[in-house]
Amino acid sequence: MLSIVFAVLRLVSRANGFILLFCQFLLFVAAVYLLLGCMMRRGVAVKASKIVRIVILSGVGLFVVSFTVIVSLVLLNSRSDDVKGVKYVLVAGAGVNGSEPSTSLKRRLDAAYEILSDDPDTVAILCGGYTQGDAISECGAMSNYLSARGISGDRLIQEPDSHDTAQNILNAKKIIDSIEGQSEHEVVIVSSYYHVYRCGLLAERYGLKARTVSAEFNIDEWPFLVREYFSFLIYLIESTGITVDTSALGI
Repeated sequence: MLSIVFAVLRLVSRANGFILLFCQFLLFVAAVYLLLGCMMRRGVAVKASKIVRIVILSGVGLFVVSFTVIVSLVLLNSRSDDVKGVKYVLVAGAGVNGSEPSTSLKRRLDAAYEILSDDPDTVAILCGGYTQGDAISECGAMSNYLSARGISGDRLIQEPDSHDTAQNILNAKKIIDSIEGQSEHEVVIVSSYYHVYRCGLLAERYGLKARTVSAEFNIDEWPFLVREYFSFLIYLIESTGITVDTSALGI
């Protein structure tokens, strides 16, 4: 039965592994809650079951409230700013399929292409390294995509060493510093609507003045809002000085 439910979740949500794992966790919690209810009705470990059920309900309530607040902030700040006069355009990675950019990444690249086409003085920093099993790095696939659309290679800087959003921005800052000298540079960050708010906050953390551009909205990216919720929680934790390694998760 659970296998059928997981298969339906994958089909309906088109979720990546992270989202599917979260759904599996929710199903596990629901199963535990129902099991405890059965134990209570049979008079088995009634007091302990009540306490655990209260803890589960409290956790669910906290999740719903915090998810609503964070996703509201993400959506309210999924803006596109005026980008005129900014030299560097940072494009955040979003995975590849074989040797091609993923659908989400293509949307980001299309938005970056518009900026690069409008201003011939702009330079793109394409962020993202290799993921296990892929034939090409994210930045390599991004460069190929933009080059095929007529953007000159000398305007495309590849950053192949990052594996999450924080590394994207920090490594891009190092590249700009190496070219322009260390300073609080102004950049345009291009990413998906669910991602630009955190990108802007991270840019500020690392000493960049960021304007953000949101790629074309598409409803099929809704599962990434769930992942962004957890990514934002990690951002808040790291704001306290605690370091969390998210490179394996790519968030």
